[in-house]
Amino acid sequence: MTSAIAATGFKIVVLLSTGSFQATLALSPSQPSPSFEDSAQGVQTFVEWLRPRLPAPSWNEAPTQICVVGATHFSARTAPYLPKPLYESQPPWHSLEPYAASFHYAAAGTARRSMTDARRLCGLGARR
Repeated sequence: MTSAIAATGFKIVVLLSTGSFQATLALSPSQPSPSFEDSAQGVQTFVEWLRPRLPAPSWNEAPTQICVVGATHFSARTAPYLPKPLYESQPPWHSLEPYAASFHYAAAGTARRSMTDARRLCGLGARR
């Protein structure tokens, strides 16, 4: 792990759609994850997929940064599952602690966001 990542924390960008989500990791931006269902089982499968891709923990490192970006506007009827267990640090998310999460939801009328948009909003630049 590079010293820059140790200082700022490993970053995971999640692009959340209605019913599914996909992620990209700061170290391998050209290889996004497969799509996962926005459900308890989908989040569990994602965490299992993520674990071997995380850098080895080291002493006194910064928390993992998880940045969630809404691909589209969510109404009360289409509210996603993933954020609640993430911000409440419920299973399986709690196993990734320490982490910090930020959320960038789309306002009504916002054009659909891509992974490139999500990376930019999360401070990783516009690379794919």
